[in-house]
Amino acid sequence: MLLGMLTFFAVCALSLANAEDLKNGFSRLEKVARLLALIPIYLTLRQLNVSLVRPFFWGCLWAGPWMLAVSLYQAVIETAPRSAGAYHPIVFGDQAVLIAGVLGASLCFSPRSRMLWVLTLLSLGSALIASGLSGSRGGWLALPILVALYLWFFRSSLAHRVRVLVLAVFFVTAAGVMVSHNPVRERITHAYEDIVNYRSGDKVNTSLGSRFLLWDLAIDIWKEHPLMGTGLGDYSHDIDQIIDAGETRLNTVWPHAHSIYFELLATTGLVGLLALVGGLFVVPSAVYFRKIQAGKMSAVTFPMAAGLGCLLSFAVFGLSEAWTARSPLLTSYVVCLLVFSSGMYAGPDMSNNVFDSEPMKEPA
Repeated sequence: MLLGMLTFFAVCALSLANAEDLKNGFSRLEKVARLLALIPIYLTLRQLNVSLVRPFFWGCLWAGPWMLAVSLYQAVIETAPRSAGAYHPIVFGDQAVLIAGVLGASLCFSPRSRMLWVLTLLSLGSALIASGLSGSRGGWLALPILVALYLWFFRSSLAHRVRVLVLAVFFVTAAGVMVSHNPVRERITHAYEDIVNYRSGDKVNTSLGSRFLLWDLAIDIWKEHPLMGTGLGDYSHDIDQIIDAGETRLNTVWPHAHSIYFELLATTGLVGLLALVGGLFVVPSAVYFRKIQAGKMSAVTFPMAAGLGCLLSFAVFGLSEAWTARSPLLTSYVVCLLVFSSGMYAGPDMSNNVFDSEPMKEPA
């Protein structure tokens, strides 16, 4: 896992040999360098057999209501069209989904007190409402995938009534969102209109239309530099040149491609894309799965389930947001991977001191 981080950083650094905008390139590399900070801290926690899962869980438990309070203040008092927290609506919404995913994983385990389970459920709901008020559509894509992941993960051990209840709540909530007037439905409606306008060619520089153009241009740039790309941080420089040449319908120079996959394909080439997918997602996921003894789902602990949920969330976030270019999201990735990876290797009494190790089962 650590080797994967080093490989990704090395590929990003080597791509700067092709870059023309070195100032932006080194700025991006400085963000990616946060991955390297994970290595000494992770090794220290492993050596000391220390788990940060418990304080991280309590932080997520308190974060849900606070994010809801902030989003309601901005939506009601400040009458903001989208709740942005202290930084940006997309970052705020993705962080809320991330917290909801961690709390959702915890609900699959038997709590030491019924009150804790109720508080967790309330905090999870608060985080989801905050994400809805942010209008971050890309983050919402992770929600059904997370539900499917946890249900599949615990398909042989989770109580049948719990699985049915989760599915019922999910579909009823989704139906309620689509039939009522709310910010989530409005954002979904706008997305549909953007797609229709883009396909018709009438109006392409919309929220989604701009993304489609950015991704299309990223592929064109990659075709000219297939192996190592044009250099980390050079995407906006390349787009500026293409717009000046009149070779695109895009009318705005964006600082990134709104997708980690398309941007890194253009700026670091096929090598960089493989290093990203392998080093940041595939290899860490393989480490989590390898800890499940003989593939038995009963061996799954909270750090394993939550860690895989976080990895999946960031993989989905990357479809529509270049979070490797945003310090808050990149830092969140590092923290989540550090907490759950080190906690997974801590002793049984330390890695699961919030929830019992066994998923909830039908009472005897």
